[in-house]
Amino acid sequence: MIVLCKKNDRVIFFPMISELINKIKIQNHMNYALVDQVIVSGVNFSTGLFLAKVLGVEAFGIFSLLWMTPLLINSVQMALITSPMMSLGAKKTGAHAEVFNTQMVSLQLFFAIFTFVIIYSGILVFQVMRPDLEVEQYKLSLAFAGAFFQTQDFVRRYLFCTGEFKRAVANDVVSYGGQLIGLAVLAYSGMLTINSTLSIISFTSLVAIIIAIGHIEFRFANLLGLKVSVLEIWQFSKWLLASAIVRWFSGNLSFIISGVILGAASVGLMNAAQNLVAISHILFQALENFMPSLASKKLIEEGRVGLSLYVNHALVLGGLITLFLVLVISYFSSELMTFVYDDEYAKHSYIIYWFAPTYVLMYLSLVLQAGLRSLEVPKQIFKSRLFAAIIMVVIVWPAIQIYGINGAMFAITLSMLTFTVSLHILFKLQLEKLE
Repeated sequence: MIVLCKKNDRVIFFPMISELINKIKIQNHMNYALVDQVIVSGVNFSTGLFLAKVLGVEAFGIFSLLWMTPLLINSVQMALITSPMMSLGAKKTGAHAEVFNTQMVSLQLFFAIFTFVIIYSGILVFQVMRPDLEVEQYKLSLAFAGAFFQTQDFVRRYLFCTGEFKRAVANDVVSYGGQLIGLAVLAYSGMLTINSTLSIISFTSLVAIIIAIGHIEFRFANLLGLKVSVLEIWQFSKWLLASAIVRWFSGNLSFIISGVILGAASVGLMNAAQNLVAISHILFQALENFMPSLASKKLIEEGRVGLSLYVNHALVLGGLITLFLVLVISYFSSELMTFVYDDEYAKHSYIIYWFAPTYVLMYLSLVLQAGLRSLEVPKQIFKSRLFAAIIMVVIVWPAIQIYGINGAMFAITLSMLTFTVSLHILFKLQLEKLE
């Protein structure tokens, strides 16, 4: 029998039924997020395969080094725009939520222009410093790819935040699915180059953005209201921004120094191995679409106990799934490298053994960061990042000089372990302060 109650002359469900409905909504959200991440991770995985196989080790290493710039800018965007939209926006309701989302769209437009200018000018400066590398040929294609890639990433997360789950998935089908088709055609016709790859990324991202425009609430934001929101966002994001920059350097320093000491081919080999382990992104990058928002809601509705249980369950369940995935990939590492690439890559299948534990730690850190963001203490994330970065800076150069690629991978793994353990300690300490 269903028990009904009356409140203000409206019939509402018994709380237990209401809670069940909320769980179904959350599950529906998660299903769309998982489908979306399958698309994104699947295309990123396939893109890596195309480039590694068709371009060869050396050119693939050059592309990997070039693409580090858009990834750095994407980390900045995540800190300044996307994370506030997901965490702070989740706590706003009604007209306040609509105004806030509109302001985030305005900020994203400015950021897209900034992305183009910084990449274009950055390449011109680098060309003067290192003319022998001939990077000037990539200035336009990389600048457009970076700007449109960032904007499409914002669009997909905006649609998730506003409950447009189907449209978010459809938008990624256009962007990433179109990218996969374009790269396949180029590879088949023998026209796959670094520049053509960047052009495909630009075009498909732009098409997806145009399609989504009708579903994005935009009007020029009131300057006074925008100023208030920017100050609120800055208070939330300043430590996330510092953390994102430190994260990029600590995460990519090993690749950069490997390129300097061992050559671009070493970067290509490491990225090729990472592509195979990155299939585990399907799980925890999907969670990144909604975990910060759910963590914030858990804290508001159930307090520290609810947040603690939510984080612990996510750590155990997702951690076990990620561990299983990377163990399977590691077991068949040699066969996978041979099948997907060729014998030249297969000789270095041992690199996968290093990435396996790193990706488990990466998932655990993602959950703990969501917990800390819900507590609005992003400074603690920065502290953990900085500690991990110091470890990386101290050991990476001598490790690579002495042990080559194994030294580079050791530095990456130790840095991620330091980051995750530090996050866990700081999260527990912050929870205790709520008592």
